[in-house]
Amino acid sequence: MGDALNDKPVEDKTNKDEEFDEKEEEQVSIEKPAKSRITTMRVTEAHIETLDIAPKLAKVPPDSLGLFIMNAEEPVLIKGAQRITLGRHVEGGTPVSIDLTDYGAALLGVSRQHAAILISQDMYLLQDLGSTNGTWLNEVRLPPHIPRTLKNGDMIRLGQIRIYVVFHTQKANQNSEADKTVTLKKNMISDEDILLEPDVRVAVTSVSRLTPRYLTVDVVPYLAAIEQMQSIIDSIKGEKTRGLSIHTIEQGPPISVRLEGGADAVRLLRTVVGAWRSQHAAKLSKAAHIIAEGKQLKTDKKLEQSLRDAQTELAQEILAQIGSELSEKERAPYVEKLMEPLEVVTTSPLKVVAAM
Repeated sequence: MGDALNDKPVEDKTNKDEEFDEKEEEQVSIEKPAKSRITTMRVTEAHIETLDIAPKLAKVPPDSLGLFIMNAEEPVLIKGAQRITLGRHVEGGTPVSIDLTDYGAALLGVSRQHAAILISQDMYLLQDLGSTNGTWLNEVRLPPHIPRTLKNGDMIRLGQIRIYVVFHTQKANQNSEADKTVTLKKNMISDEDILLEPDVRVAVTSVSRLTPRYLTVDVVPYLAAIEQMQSIIDSIKGEKTRGLSIHTIEQGPPISVRLEGGADAVRLLRTVVGAWRSQHAAKLSKAAHIIAEGKQLKTDKKLEQSLRDAQTELAQEILAQIGSELSEKERAPYVEKLMEPLEVVTTSPLKVVAAM
């Protein structure tokens, strides 16, 4: 299982950030434990252990994510982040949020930009960044660049370095399943019900009232995009499209919308699309300000093309989840169909937030 320790590490090739994404990470709090003696070992079946959550959880504040690396007794604590990169620092290379060099990263097959943890809508997601030796979640290798939801107590393996993920479930749903029912204002809502609020990274102006203009310009196009996404998903699955029904809209913020007929699309908005928006927040903010100034996005052709390329990759990620049995040729027309609703839900000043 895994790559041999004596394999010569292969340099991975990672995409360089675009000029408007030069700021690698948000200003966040990363608290690292005092250095202790690190014992490295090859990960085998004998070393895959059941984590005793309780004592480790006691060391993690409720508003933080705790990473227990290898045999460390104290966690690396992360607070206030939207994206954290893990890898190893190389002189002159792109810095990472958490440098695993002291844990024997080079010897144990960790790439320079190995993986990322995305924090979106009160969920944690793990994404492989095209590493050489793979990112493994509970000993299942992740496909590159496709986020997967993390649960409290999960084991991440980067090459041969083990990392246990620990967090309080008040911050993130322990099961992190889109079809899990939740409580909102003492009413039970389903996996199709959504909460919409302005995304401060994209919204140029704030809206406090549910006006006809706000409904027409922002809310209705977003809901129409959900319906369009669900119709495409139904087509891929060979299922009959029922159409989207809106039972209630309740003024917020956040705006509470009770839906029927859009479960798959809503799940994707809460996970894959939410993570995408976090990853491309700088581009979205820049585009929003261009439009707010009364200009067209095409005035910045580089930004326009960059967003288009990223949206195409998002469409491909979605198809990898819902149409994995399709050939590349069969996927192509669905990618094109998804682009229209994805352009709406990725650039809208609204975002879906997790129900609390």
